[in-house]
Amino acid sequence: FSLEDAFNYTFYGFNDVVKDMCSKIDKQVVDASMQFNQNVSPYFFFSEEQTGFLVEKDKLYTQILDALNKKSRIRIDVKPKVIKPKVTVTQLKDGTVRKSRFETSYASSSPNRKNNIELAAQNFNGLVVLPNQEVSFNKITGRRTQEKGYKEANIIVNNEYTQSLGGGVCQVSTTLYNALVLAEMEIKEVHPHSLASGYVLGGFDAMVNFGSSDLRWKNSSGSPIYIRTYANGQILGVEIYGIKNNFQIKRFSQEVKTISPPEERVEQDANLFVGEWHYKSYPKNGSVVKSYLEYYKDGVLCNTKQIRTSTYKPMQGVKVVGTKQKPVEEMVPQCENFDEIVYFSPQF
Repeated sequence: FSLEDAFNYTFYGFNDVVKDMCSKIDKQVVDASMQFNQNVSPYFFFSEEQTGFLVEKDKLYTQILDALNKKSRIRIDVKPKVIKPKVTVTQLKDGTVRKSRFETSYASSSPNRKNNIELAAQNFNGLVVLPNQEVSFNKITGRRTQEKGYKEANIIVNNEYTQSLGGGVCQVSTTLYNALVLAEMEIKEVHPHSLASGYVLGGFDAMVNFGSSDLRWKNSSGSPIYIRTYANGQILGVEIYGIKNNFQIKRFSQEVKTISPPEERVEQDANLFVGEWHYKSYPKNGSVVKSYLEYYKDGVLCNTKQIRTSTYKPMQGVKVVGTKQKPVEEMVPQCENFDEIVYFSPQF
């Protein structure tokens, strides 16, 4: 028999007394918990941890027996086992530091493009990425279809701008990419545009196209990361929270080659008069750009690392010229008197 059985046999009902005492002392350990609410500041709500207590009955009965072997009237101080929580609020708060924030402007975008940007960004608002988890931009957003609410806006195809569903989504992937880089995430796949983007530093864009080009990354921080996105019609932003970065990271890029555009293409327009013209698209230089990250510790530059070499093609200018002939006005006589008639021809 166990010592507990022996005590209950010798002192009938003794176990009930012990059980009642334990119920008043024992306390379940509770780990701290956290909720991530990406839409309301503060974005993290914490519940405090609670230390647990447990009366170890085997040790208690042994302590009682040892005491009774010495004298018949005894006093026992019950010292429960202290069970410390595995997760504390301090630990959770250490894992919810803002690692990075990156913003781009889309204030001058068309209404359709703004719609697409805000729709795609919403897919990542509140996303939690666990340690060593890999994430695909295209898998998170899925195909950019009309059924999902995407509209036609400018995209780059064959070095030219054209209208297509989901135009503007690349600004979301680019903004996210820069936030990920500044948060020390491991980039697994990224692609530059064929033409340079005006909303971000050269060499730091991230072109996506469902089925062919993706932005993929891995959370190699050893702790979960929490992503918050926001778009207000003017500014698109991405914030990443997690454990504090090892370094403060800064970006810079360097153009190492300029690529001249080809000779401009001329298109004729019968609705314009001869001598009238305008540019359908302006010529633009291309470039080869190297992008770098600088790593600082306590304000001191520790390392500089090149992360990409990106090539942006030049844009051919398209000039539209008129072919319509201007009408020739008839000469109109101007009479000072009947003896003198002066003719003039209009000057263009």
